[in-house]
Amino acid sequence: MGRKKIDYTNECFNKMTVLYEVEKNSYGRRFMCRCDCGEEKIINHRHLYDTKSCGCEKNEMPWRANLLNEEFGLLTVLEELAKDKNGHRMWRCLCECGKEKNVNTSDLTNGGVKSCGCLNHLYGEDNPLFKEKPDLVCFHCGIKFKKEGYRPGKHDGSNVFHSRECWASWVVGENNPSWKPKVIRECEMCGKLLEIQPWRAKNYERSFCKSKEGEKMSGCQVAWFIENYQGKDNPAWRGGAKQDPYCNIWKDPDFKSDILERDGNKCLGPDCRKNCDHLPLFRHHIDGVKENCHPWNLITVCVSCNTRAEGSKEKSRDEWQAEYQQIMSNLYGFEYDEQQLSLLEAVNQ
Repeated sequence: MGRKKIDYTNECFNKMTVLYEVEKNSYGRRFMCRCDCGEEKIINHRHLYDTKSCGCEKNEMPWRANLLNEEFGLLTVLEELAKDKNGHRMWRCLCECGKEKNVNTSDLTNGGVKSCGCLNHLYGEDNPLFKEKPDLVCFHCGIKFKKEGYRPGKHDGSNVFHSRECWASWVVGENNPSWKPKVIRECEMCGKLLEIQPWRAKNYERSFCKSKEGEKMSGCQVAWFIENYQGKDNPAWRGGAKQDPYCNIWKDPDFKSDILERDGNKCLGPDCRKNCDHLPLFRHHIDGVKENCHPWNLITVCVSCNTRAEGSKEKSRDEWQAEYQQIMSNLYGFEYDEQQLSLLEAVNQ
């Protein structure tokens, strides 16, 4: 089933009104239309919306206007001449100096030609078309000047300043379009009232007194960090590393090589990331007691595993200890409960 034909009779498209449909051609349906000026024209249905008139609008364009006796600058149009080689309408014009000149339509209407050429040698007040520029007044200092001043553009294009210096001395504080009042806050440490920039109040929760020249942090800021960023309050806290002294045999190179050779000179850490193969291996104290240097309490690990076992977000130190004890039990058959208790009693004594 085909589409139903649309009846365009008596419909208006711009200045054209459809009268009736005529015989179609190879391009499709056609319609006889009447323009508002009275002319009739056949239009293809594809061009009904694009056609504005029968062609009468073209005669209303500036380049088709009659310019006889019109004045343009110092020129007066006398008569229309034949078109030039480019198809432009030409006009014979008389200049006020007495010379004649042939000019095309666009140069006359657009102001491209205003004389026969005599104006090219006249400047300032000697030029008949000269218009004195009005005095400009500096928005800041009030000085009057003729030439173009400084326009700040994005700040305030409507105001003219005598120089950039005048603008710079004016656009401070509340005169600046980007100005915002400062925010009043108390110093987090000493309680002194501070005036801070709005962007700093928005991005930082705490404010401190201003630091001295050459110092990165003020005294109040340092004191607050010392008081509040210690121990578990510090974001870098990992459970606290013990500073206990090592046993006497710990620095013996033969003892170190024996532990590494026993473990095959490789990291025995569970889920080792294998990203420290180029760095030396470490001997890790399984129970965290640095004085306990018994071979069953030492296991070979890499730098990464040693750091994680000291306490991390993944697992607690007790969980790491249990995993390492299980590895040593599977490899060497150590029984940790009895041996560890006897060693701890000896260390305490």
